[in-house]
Order: sequence, then C-alpha cells, then structure tokens
Amino acid sequence: MIKLKDILLVFGVFATPFIQLSLTIAGELSLSTSIGKYNIFYTDFFALIIIFLQIFVYKKLEYNKIAYLILLGLFISFISCFVNGYDNWFLRFLIGADFYFYGLLLSVVNFKWEQIRIIRAILLMLFYFVCTQMILISTGLVNMDKGVDMEGLIRFGSTAGSSIQSAFLIFILMAILTFLFKKRSILLFSINAIGTLAIMFSLSRGSILSLVFVFVVYGIIHFKKSKKEIILFMIIMVCSLFVLEKQFRFVSIMEERNVMENITSGRNERWKKTFDVYKQSFLLFGAGNAITPSERSFKSVFESERNLTNSPHNVYLSFLVENGILGIVNFIVLLLVLFRNLLKKKVKLSYHFLFFLSLPLIMMNTEIILRNGIVAFFFWFLFFLLRSTTTKTTRV
Repeated sequence: MIKLKDILLVFGVFATPFIQLSLTIAGELSLSTSIGKYNIFYTDFFALIIIFLQIFVYKKLEYNKIAYLILLGLFISFISCFVNGYDNWFLRFLIGADFYFYGLLLSVVNFKWEQIRIIRAILLMLFYFVCTQMILISTGLVNMDKGVDMEGLIRFGSTAGSSIQSAFLIFILMAILTFLFKKRSILLFSINAIGTLAIMFSLSRGSILSLVFVFVVYGIIHFKKSKKEIILFMIIMVCSLFVLEKQFRFVSIMEERNVMENITSGRNERWKKTFDVYKQSFLLFGAGNAITPSERSFKSVFESERNLTNSPHNVYLSFLVENGILGIVNFIVLLLVLFRNLLKKKVKLSYHFLFFLSLPLIMMNTEIILRNGIVAFFFWFLFFLLRSTTTKTTRV
C-alpha cells in the first residue's frame, strides 16, 4: 500500500511539469511568483526541498557520477554569469538552470512501482489532453491563443507551449508512455497513433523527421519479429496521412515552407551570428546566459544583455555561446556518460531507446531541450526510466 510520503514525493517532483502541461500561461502565472525579475513556480520550492533532503540528509549524491557532472555544469554556468558582471547576474544564472536543475532532481530520487503507476496514469491523461488540443486547435474546432508561431504560416500550440515545444514534448512522452505501458498492445497503438497525428498537425519538421527516424530504424531492426504489427501500423498511418492530406495539406505546406524560407530556416545565418557573438564574450565562460532566453524567461521580465539577441536553434552552440568552452565540454561529456551508462546496462535498440538516441540529433536542429524546462524535465525522466530497465530497483 502506498504511503503518504510516497505521494508527497511524486507531487514534489512532478507538480511543476504537470502544471505546465495542463494550464495556459495565465494559469501558470497565477501559480508562480517573482524573485526580482525571475519567475518561479510555487511548486519549484518543493523540488528544492527534495533535492536538499536527498543530498544532505539521505546522502543520495554519493557515487553518483551523473549528479556530479550536473553540479559541475551548474557551477560553470554560475561562474559564467558572475564573471560577465551583469547587474542581475544571479537571476541570469537561475534562468539558465532548468536543464541541470531537473537533471539533478531526477538523479537523486527513487520511485517505487506504486508511485510509477500514479505517475503513468496522470501522464497518460495529460498526453491525450495535449494531443487532443493540437488536433482540435489546428483543425479550427477549438480556438486558443497560446503558442501561435508565424513563419509565413500560422502554427498552433497547446497548453504545453508553442507548436514546436508541444511537438517535441509529445515525441518524448510517446517514448515514456510506450515504455510504462509496454504490455498493453491496444493502448500502445493508441499512444503511437494519436501522438503521430498530433506531431503532424504541429507542422514541426524537426519532430516529424525524428519520428520518421524512429519508425524506420525500429521497423528495419524488428521487422522479422513483429512483421504483422509493423505492416499494419504503417498501412493505417499512411492511409490516414493520405486522407488528412486532402483536407489539411500536411505535405503541401511542408513543401511550401521549404520554398518560402529554405529548408534550414536560416540556421546557417543563425549559427554564423552565434559565433560572432561568442567572439565578443569570454572564450572559457561565454556570455553568461545573456543571449538566448529560456522558456522560463518568457514569464520573467528579462531582455538580452548588450543587445546580443540571438537564437542559434542548436543546443551545442547555445552552451558554447552562453557558458563558453568549459560549458560545452561539460555538456558533451555528460551526454557521453548518459549513453555509456545505458550501453553499460546493456540497453538494446528498443523502441524507447531509439527515441532517446534521436535526441542528440534533435539538439543540432533546436535548442528546445535546453531552453524549455518541461521538455528538459521529461528528457531526464526518459533517461532514468531507460536506465532502470536492468536494475533490480525502480530507480528513475
């Protein structure tokens, strides 16, 4: 029987991402406060208390290499902001801390199976909620203001964020939920089908190509073993796409975008400008989180320092320009340790692992995993779920 303290742990860890999944910006702001110009959810304080207790009371930091690398990343970011000498340098540090903060939180907690059952039930409900929004809003059946993206066309998001944020979040949640419900065949089909449809409606080329990558590689690897299921799923999805193309012109809009704005969406110019900005900053420590805003800063009153506004659409370049050589080296080492950790645990090329494997590739195309706290949270949650597959405990 689950205990009260187990429920409180789930609440403390998942309250903020659940709020971000389910509420609009207005709702989120009503559940947050400001420290200076920095916006923080009230529920974040529970997460901070959990981290403090796990590290200093329960000693969960001992022999935890991933947590040490995360702490090193936070320290580099802290020094980077400090040496740049901005008036609000500490708030700059806080704004850029979401990726490492959630990594640290999930690296020092353990969940029992009873807690996982609660988490997966709520996640499944919110997954369908966000996917339904993407479909209904994009088809015009429901009107919503949040997440409108203008690039020659209008793309609509959901309570989870903009169209791109929502799409990548759905992508990661598909991996998490198919892992947590791996023995429910009908439910698995439903998760894959509605998730794919919602991502298509996002018109996000990066998330669509990532999903295609997962489907194709998985199909090639497991075709002999699951031939009937793979063929049936592909036939249904292709037929559905054909029918929906007539009504909503998915493929046609993609082709028009490629002609209208070139297939890179100006990323070559963005990357060049990022290097130009980096040359004006400290080579070792970067610009100190002063350039590319994070999702949290959308709800804070912050502007770029020294008018160095740029969004490179690349996680690796973001770390380089914001935290310098030390920041990008630590980040790459951390990624290598994550994958080594999974390979050491003999995690096979499963459906769920292919999703995680595609994320470093996605990072070359967008900075959303770094800049959006809720996406960063579920990135880490997916990793620790995968790592738990061969352990005797339910550590995630």
